[in-house]
This record gives sequence, C-alpha cells and structure tokens, in this order.
Amino acid sequence: MDLATHQRKLLGLLRSTYQVSEEDDAYLQRVAASKDLHEARRNVYLWRIWVLERTCPLTFGLLARRGLLEQLVSEFIQQRNISPFRETQGPDFLQMMSRHADALIAAVAQFELALMKVREGVVSRDLPGQFEIVAPEPADAAAVHTT
Repeated sequence: MDLATHQRKLLGLLRSTYQVSEEDDAYLQRVAASKDLHEARRNVYLWRIWVLERTCPLTFGLLARRGLLEQLVSEFIQQRNISPFRETQGPDFLQMMSRHADALIAAVAQFELALMKVREGVVSRDLPGQFEIVAPEPADAAAVHTT
C-alpha cells in the first residue's frame, strides 16, 4: 500500500468514516481495535466542542438546548476537512449549520456568521455592508427557548 492510501485510511479511522476489512494490513487492524483510537477520537471531539462553544455561542447554545450538539459536531468532524487553526473552525461550522434543514438553526448560524464577518471587516460580495439571513416563518420566540 502506498503512503497516501495508508494515510487516508488512518484519517478515515480517526474520523469514523473508514472500516477496516480483512484485506487491510495488520497495523491498520491493530489501530482500529485500539483503545488509543477511541481516546484520540474523543480528544478531537472535545477540542471541537471547546472551540465551537467559544466561537459560536449562539448556535452552540441552540443546538445544545435541542439535543443536537453531539450529533452535529460528530457530522462536522466526519464530513469536513477541518483546519487545525481554530480561527477557521467556527466559520466552517456555521457555514455547515447555515444549510441545516431546521430553519431556526440555519437562521441563527447565518446571523452568527454575519456577526463574525462584520467583526473581521468582511463585506458581502453581493451587497456590500449587508448580509442576508433567512428567518423561519413565523419567527417563534418560544421555540428558541423551549426546544
């Protein structure tokens, strides 16, 4: 097996997107069965939680109240090629959440992403100085606090 394939399989094991098979070498099978892999996955998850809680407090809080945080952070880890730089992790997560099927989650993520961009001095390409946030209809304030 060439080095690139070996590294992709190891990354897949870390992200839980690759399952070893009988054809894989003994090293990959040992890694897949190790307690260290489970600990590494947990550390990656906790690091993402730590970063997102601090960089995306509005979206983070909403997801936590709705019981979706663990699932969506795990999906983020599995589906995205996450930069090691924490400054890019929050915006990347908010981009992903901005397309969430739940309109309130999407709107809160869009709003929080717009706040980040304004704070950084970034302007919208389409409408300089403006950002579009698609709010759910009708906006139900009770849904934000009780779900």
